[in-house]
Amino acid sequence: MLVVACAIGMTGVGPVAAGPQDDDTGAAPPVAVQADGNIYKKGSTGSAWVRIDGAGSSGGTLESGQEQQVIKAAAAAAGVQDASSAGGDSDGSANEGSGGTSSMAPVFTECSWRAADLPVNAPEWQGNDPATGQLMVDPCNGQQVYVFVPNEALGIAAAVAPLPPPDPAVLAQQAYAELVPPSPTAHRSPAEDMPGGAWTVVNLWTWFWVDRAGWVPLTRTVELRGVTATVTATPTVTTFDPGNGDALVSCDGPGKAWVYPGGNSDPQPTTVGGCGYQYRRVSDGVQATTSITYAVTWTSNTGAGGNLPDLAGSTTSAPFRVEQIQVVVGGS
Repeated sequence: MLVVACAIGMTGVGPVAAGPQDDDTGAAPPVAVQADGNIYKKGSTGSAWVRIDGAGSSGGTLESGQEQQVIKAAAAAAGVQDASSAGGDSDGSANEGSGGTSSMAPVFTECSWRAADLPVNAPEWQGNDPATGQLMVDPCNGQQVYVFVPNEALGIAAAVAPLPPPDPAVLAQQAYAELVPPSPTAHRSPAEDMPGGAWTVVNLWTWFWVDRAGWVPLTRTVELRGVTATVTATPTVTTFDPGNGDALVSCDGPGKAWVYPGGNSDPQPTTVGGCGYQYRRVSDGVQATTSITYAVTWTSNTGAGGNLPDLAGSTTSAPFRVEQIQVVVGGS
């Protein structure tokens, strides 16, 4: 992209010369670099502004030799090696008879390109970000010529802005979605391996419980760009769905294992931690579901945290019978 702007005292801008020509050959004069950038003086006869593109071209506004000169000066100001100067001085002013190299310090002349020592909000920047290139100036014969050389033309890779830190709440939602409670190992009374297959009895207490080995907190952590969020699911309640359309029955904790023969009474008032339910009618092919409910919280290394909806893991039994015990009293 080429932009040319004219200011005070200029009626137009054609090809902008970097300085007087040395001879009639049309070649640009050798560049003399003053890299400290502290010799800028505002002229009174106007100014011109040119932008060189990433390929190092001014679109014909500057002569090719002048384009090379300003790029070399910009490379020196940026402290990088100009790719086109391999085998010669980085300032383009090799001494004749010295084999193409020179140990002489850069020379300042009136028509030298140098970094414009201007504040970042100066209008001469034309809205360009100083981090993306070099603004060069040539005050030859009192006229100010500004050339913006982007970093691409100097072989400097564009800086990649660091990504902002992620929202820990978003990471917590990801961890929550990945935290799937396992199906608990569930039991009920009487023992499932009783003779005659799985069964229970109307109006007697059916105890239910889950293995204590599975009654443990679950955690999941997600990390991104130094931010971590950890979701913790803590088991709180065991719930029994009798499978016959009755309401669910819940109790705190994992329940307590049934032990024959004293396990036909209500487990809750008589046994600490016991859980039970009474079937009231005969059924065949009932399937009960036992679940563990988990209370869920999250924390992060940023200090943020909070609560999330409960999770649950469930197990459904194989079909079993609910039978009626009948007592027959015989006469003598």
